[in-house]
Amino acid sequence: MKARIKSDAQGKKPKGWEIPDQTFNPKYCDSIIAVFKDGNTVAHFCAKHNIARSTFYEWLNNYPEFSIAYEIAQEYAEKYWIDEGKKNLVTQAFGEETIKFNESTYALFMGARFGITKARKLALSGFNKKNPIAAHKRVSLALSRGEITGQEALQLSKVCLDKATLKERLELVPLVEQLMKEVNEIKQNKHS
Repeated sequence: MKARIKSDAQGKKPKGWEIPDQTFNPKYCDSIIAVFKDGNTVAHFCAKHNIARSTFYEWLNNYPEFSIAYEIAQEYAEKYWIDEGKKNLVTQAFGEETIKFNESTYALFMGARFGITKARKLALSGFNKKNPIAAHKRVSLALSRGEITGQEALQLSKVCLDKATLKERLELVPLVEQLMKEVNEIKQNKHS
């Protein structure tokens, strides 16, 4: 695709800047992978090749080979940043002060760029909010099998209590107390 320069009111083209060629070239498939291997972004690729972001996304939609190369490039970028995080966490763990690593900033970056967050989406089969007692029994079973963490079990227990009627709450309270004991035992076993 050739970009067009608009003329001014008198039909003259502006001086000093020519719009670069925006035509797709298959060599860009290798280039995007190379750019992203260093953890870079679409903005870096566009700047390197002097193209507009809209052109980039047009290429993604119109050239399947470029779309595949972009997916591969994203994997390389994610790997780069995961490796950086591991390297910096290890450096910090051994007490070296050469790298100032901000874990919160890193977590936000990974979440925004790659969808990697500290929170995980929990899908628990057999968890029925309409039957809080059965749901709580499923939570307890999941905890005993190691399918969920103690913190997740306590959060799901709260959901069960919130959804319960007064009569169901009377039955749930001892179950929740038992679950809390189990969670505390798990914590103590981890620390001993």
